[in-house]
Amino acid sequence: MLPWAQFWYNCSWHQSIGMTPLKVLYGRDPPTVIKNKTTFNDLICVKDMLLARDATLQQLKLGM
Repeated sequence: MLPWAQFWYNCSWHQSIGMTPLKVLYGRDPPTVIKNKTTFNDLICVKDMLLARDATLQQLKLGM
Protein backbone atom coordinates (compact mmCIF):
# COMPACT_ATOMS: atom_id res chain seq x y z
CA MET A 1 0.00 0.00 0.00
CA LEU A 2 3.03 2.30 -0.06
CA PRO A 3 2.18 3.64 -3.54
CA TRP A 4 -1.25 4.73 -2.27
CA ALA A 5 0.34 6.44 0.73
CA GLN A 6 2.72 8.27 -1.61
CA PHE A 7 -0.16 9.25 -3.90
CA TRP A 8 -2.16 10.56 -0.93
CA TYR A 9 0.81 12.59 0.34
CA ASN A 10 1.52 14.11 -3.07
CA CYS A 11 -2.16 15.03 -3.55
CA SER A 12 -2.61 16.53 -0.08
CA TRP A 13 -2.57 20.29 0.52
CA HIS A 14 0.69 21.49 2.11
CA GLN A 15 0.42 24.76 3.99
CA SER A 16 4.13 25.53 3.65
CA ILE A 17 4.01 25.61 -0.17
CA GLY A 18 0.38 26.67 -0.50
CA MET A 19 -0.56 23.83 -2.84
CA THR A 20 -0.09 20.11 -3.37
CA PRO A 21 3.31 18.66 -4.29
CA LEU A 22 1.73 17.26 -7.44
CA LYS A 23 0.71 20.76 -8.54
CA VAL A 24 4.20 22.05 -7.86
CA LEU A 25 5.69 19.31 -10.02
CA TYR A 26 3.15 19.13 -12.86
CA GLY A 27 1.41 22.52 -12.71
CA ARG A 28 -2.08 21.04 -12.38
CA ASP A 29 -4.39 19.87 -9.65
CA PRO A 30 -4.21 16.19 -8.72
CA PRO A 31 -6.77 13.76 -10.12
CA THR A 32 -9.68 12.66 -8.00
CA VAL A 33 -9.80 9.04 -6.91
CA ILE A 34 -13.41 7.96 -6.96
CA LYS A 35 -14.80 5.44 -4.51
CA ASN A 36 -15.26 1.88 -5.63
CA LYS A 37 -18.60 1.00 -7.23
CA THR A 38 -18.66 -2.75 -7.72
CA THR A 39 -21.12 -4.57 -9.92
CA PHE A 40 -22.41 -8.10 -9.89
CA ASN A 41 -20.10 -9.07 -12.78
CA ASP A 42 -16.84 -7.95 -11.11
CA LEU A 43 -14.32 -10.63 -10.22
CA ILE A 44 -13.99 -11.33 -6.49
CA CYS A 45 -10.24 -10.56 -6.54
CA VAL A 46 -10.94 -7.18 -8.17
CA LYS A 47 -13.64 -6.37 -5.61
CA ASP A 48 -11.29 -7.29 -2.75
CA MET A 49 -8.45 -5.18 -4.19
CA LEU A 50 -10.69 -2.13 -4.65
CA LEU A 51 -12.19 -2.48 -1.17
CA ALA A 52 -8.68 -2.70 0.31
CA ARG A 53 -7.68 0.41 -1.66
CA ASP A 54 -10.71 2.33 -0.38
CA ALA A 55 -10.01 1.27 3.21
CA THR A 56 -6.36 2.33 2.94
CA LEU A 57 -7.26 5.73 1.48
CA GLN A 58 -9.83 6.25 4.24
CA GLN A 59 -7.20 5.47 6.90
CA LEU A 60 -4.79 7.93 5.29
CA LYS A 61 -7.45 10.64 5.26
CA LEU A 62 -8.05 10.07 8.97
CA GLY A 63 -4.33 10.38 9.69
CA MET A 64 -3.81 6.84 10.95
